[in-house]
Amino acid sequence: MLVSGRRRLLTVLLQAQKWPFQPSRDMRLVQFRAPHLVGPHLGLETGNGGGVINLNAFDPTLPKTMTQFLEQGEATLSVARRALAAQLPVLPRSEVTFLAPVTRPDKVVCVGMNYVDHCKEQNVPVP
Repeated sequence: MLVSGRRRLLTVLLQAQKWPFQPSRDMRLVQFRAPHLVGPHLGLETGNGGGVINLNAFDPTLPKTMTQFLEQGEATLSVARRALAAQLPVLPRSEVTFLAPVTRPDKVVCVGMNYVDHCKEQNVPVP
């Protein structure tokens, strides 16, 4: 449920920014760390619960953060598609630590109606 919530949030953010691309269901973009790598890296999760393709190893000119990656739009997304098609070596899931999808966001959007008791207090329907 947490993952689907993050996916919905990312979709809403993408639509709000009117970026010229839509996320693909075949690609799961992730930020991760691994013991043998310096700093955070961008990757593609291969399938549900699969390993990770290191996008920064595939193309060292790619940004190191998800925010920068998304801001560059279709140009960086096409590199990710090529990496997925290239069938590169995959880092086992056990060797990576996943990071937050977006670190240091520019803004945080909150909704006060996120629990039943508060909705009842405010006499509003539960979302």
